[in-house]
Amino acid sequence: KDVGILLNEVLRAMNVQSSARLLSTTVLSEKFIAGCISLFDDIMQQKAQK
Repeated sequence: KDVGILLNEVLRAMNVQSSARLLSTTVLSEKFIAGCISLFDDIMQQKAQK
């Protein structure tokens, strides 16, 4: 867990555009994460307007 956090922070600090993120023992692509987030865009817009 700590190694994954460290690697992600180092990549972010170096402004490296990675196509994947390390999460504990799982590697997810940025495209997959963006796809999941986009599913909630409408809901978040509605919540923000309230």
